[in-house]
Amino acid sequence: MRRAIQQRHRRRGVAVVVELLLVVGLLALVLSVAAGWYQYVLDQAKTRQAAVMLAALDRSVRAYAEVCGVFPPGRLDGDMQRMLPMLLSVPAAKSHLQPLVPALLFSVDGRPQCRDPWGSPVRYFTAEIEDQTFRRRVQLNRGVPIFECAGPDRRFGDDDPAEQADNLRSDEPLDVRSAPEPPATSRPG
Repeated sequence: MRRAIQQRHRRRGVAVVVELLLVVGLLALVLSVAAGWYQYVLDQAKTRQAAVMLAALDRSVRAYAEVCGVFPPGRLDGDMQRMLPMLLSVPAAKSHLQPLVPALLFSVDGRPQCRDPWGSPVRYFTAEIEDQTFRRRVQLNRGVPIFECAGPDRRFGDDDPAEQADNLRSDEPLDVRSAPEPPATSRPG
């Protein structure tokens, strides 16, 4: 009789351990799916934020050209250091940049900087760019300069098409349904 009771306890103990392992395994599975989903949602939010930023920069550079008659000059390497202060100096252009969060448009040592949601600098290409591909893209964009974000991999991949695949550009269709439109301004007159 004692043996029968001991065997039942052993079987029950083994069953409890197996049940516990199943619960831990299920918990690990649920947590790994939740972590993957969270990363996906986070990447989508950053992509949307980058699209909103590129649309705001595009509207800003077009407003600058409307006021000044020309687009701000760019640098051959696509750096925005010279162009960004020009945009901010024209009220019509600056108004389009107001909705950008400080993490994307900020100042370092008194010089404005612009970074994408992944922390990479945003590039600005005009028709004067040396790169034939971008020069052609600007021409196809009716001469309007193009802004580019490196995307989640943080690499522009100038020589590698695989690294360019996640780049976002202002001349490509962007999902900006969530982009805040600047307030309508009325001109006196």
